[in-house]
Amino acid sequence: MNPQTEKTAEILYQHGITSEQELISIKAYRSLNVFSVRYELLSLVYISILLLSGGIGILVYENIDTIGHSILIALVFIGAAACYYFSFKKAPPFSFNEAFFDNPLLDYVVLFGALLSGTFFGYLQYQYSPFGNSFAIASFLTSVVAIASAYRFDNRSSLSIGITTLAATVGITMTPQAVLELDVFENVPMLYTSIALGIALIVWGEFSERRNLKKHFAPFFYGFAQHLIGISCIVGMVQEFWGIFAFVMALSMIYLFRKSHQAESTALFVFTILYAFIGFNIAIVRMLILTGADDLILLCAYLAPFFYLGSIVLFIRSIRKFNKEHR
Repeated sequence: MNPQTEKTAEILYQHGITSEQELISIKAYRSLNVFSVRYELLSLVYISILLLSGGIGILVYENIDTIGHSILIALVFIGAAACYYFSFKKAPPFSFNEAFFDNPLLDYVVLFGALLSGTFFGYLQYQYSPFGNSFAIASFLTSVVAIASAYRFDNRSSLSIGITTLAATVGITMTPQAVLELDVFENVPMLYTSIALGIALIVWGEFSERRNLKKHFAPFFYGFAQHLIGISCIVGMVQEFWGIFAFVMALSMIYLFRKSHQAESTALFVFTILYAFIGFNIAIVRMLILTGADDLILLCAYLAPFFYLGSIVLFIRSIRKFNKEHR
């Protein structure tokens, strides 16, 4: 029996919440070391959904000439409509609070419907261009469907799809080719757009918590906002107007640091520390360059190994302290 579980069972017994017989039953059950494979099975279902959606894409690509575009688009639409039909049929009434399907597999039906919806809008735009020459409207429609699905069916996976496609709608894209060619460092307008979207997500997260509108979604908004603002500010701090990005980085990381403690989110805390540390180092280097003091720069170079070693130690200790406080 896990020591923490045993201690909890003892405390419940001492306070009269459980009887002696119940305490014995709990200890006997825990001694069997029974564990649930529910999450493992749901993970396999999630992987299956992703493989199925990918397989549909390959099927479309391989048989595009023999089946025909219109038929394939219609089949994808019917598949998405079928997913949402079963989802609405089995879904509990809408609630501002967290809600669950009676059968957890239906969450993956919603996810599959959101993926098929994105395939439908993207394929329709690529083949017939009903929304003009840009994929922005197709991305926006995918985002609307995915976010609406997330709120109606309380589906976090659909929410992730919706936020990601929303970023694509406003022009935030990141491809391996762009990274290798350093295009991301030259596209300064995209940095401002990323920061603006990150701030918008933070505002919506705060609104969700204050209005109790699916407030358990708030950590998702904060997490996406953290990466959008953090990465954009780090890239922006190597640009000419680096002071602006340093200021935004400082304010956002202070806010997210406090929010990580409120939400008791280890992931939010860790990435906040990482982004703040990287931004702090870039700012120090930029200020050293501005001073033009070669002796000071040389001294900092000698002290750098000790600084980073100490930072690693403090980083590990801060994570342990955080987990201990919010255990």
